[in-house]
Amino acid sequence: MSVTMADIAKECGVSMMTVSRVLSGKGSVSAKTRDKVMQVARAHNFAVNSIASSFARRKSNFVGLVAPMDRIVGSDYFSQIWKGVNDALKVTNYDLALFDYHSSEFAGGARVQSLYHSRKVDGILCVTPTAEDAFLDTTHDQRIPLVVLGKPVNNPQICTVNCEDYQGVIDMAEYLYNQGHRRIAFLGGPKDWSLAQLRVDAFKDFCQRRRLRVPKRFIAHSEYTPESSYEAGLRLLEVPHRPTAIIAGNDISALGIIKGAHTLGLRVPEDLSVAGSNDYHYASNTEPPLTAIHQPLRDMAKLGTRTLLDALDRNEPPTGHLAVKTSLSIRQSTGPVPR
Repeated sequence: MSVTMADIAKECGVSMMTVSRVLSGKGSVSAKTRDKVMQVARAHNFAVNSIASSFARRKSNFVGLVAPMDRIVGSDYFSQIWKGVNDALKVTNYDLALFDYHSSEFAGGARVQSLYHSRKVDGILCVTPTAEDAFLDTTHDQRIPLVVLGKPVNNPQICTVNCEDYQGVIDMAEYLYNQGHRRIAFLGGPKDWSLAQLRVDAFKDFCQRRRLRVPKRFIAHSEYTPESSYEAGLRLLEVPHRPTAIIAGNDISALGIIKGAHTLGLRVPEDLSVAGSNDYHYASNTEPPLTAIHQPLRDMAKLGTRTLLDALDRNEPPTGHLAVKTSLSIRQSTGPVPR
């Protein structure tokens, strides 16, 4: 039975990152720890100087897709991602393996390291809005081929492929502004989702550039669920001088707002304009048909997967930051400001 870096780390009582630093000769590790790791590695006849070439020769032909099972998998968002990844993989010899980011095994990236270094996956696609920077940094530092889909990250060295969410919000706000709306509100997503915060920031920046006064109550957050967005929508609307238009950070949230408006006896779009931010397949069939920021999620995922596969073919880490353009799908849930 072959010994892996995970085995050495466990026997030495250190992290896999520490073992990697010792074996690669890079990074700061105490002399005592370095000697211990090297002693265990030699005892198991671990081929220290052939790690890189071994990795280059051996392939699993599996790409790992890391996502949180409880908040994304099964959603319309993930469905589009899944289709895009498979669009790219079906013309290759690679297969897809799905892993739960919220599993305790993934804490700190240890599970990803084990999967990669035991050659169960050749690279990682990460599609989790709540992925901690420590997880992404650890995965990157271990030189594990990684592409992050649909999420801005703080580390410029990590390869990302996103939709132009920031510009999409700016464009939608500009459209509503040109319709005469000045009291525009924004319903963002969960506060721990960096992409949701990016959209809120885009809305704030637009209002600042247009010198629009935005009361604090005009910016709210909710989960991407009908119930949560319905309650948030009521809070946005049950105030004096309510908004005449609301941009939602998600199509489901937009539908919750519309339901709340109807509860209060408001007509959409005659009394209130509502816009979503995904343009899912059902957006054109809602009542009224939903205006939305069209995000080509399937194209984004396909591009991200190709970026990873191209890097694997070159035996190089994925690099760069790619963005797929968004557009506006104007339908009947928005209109001119009420007179």
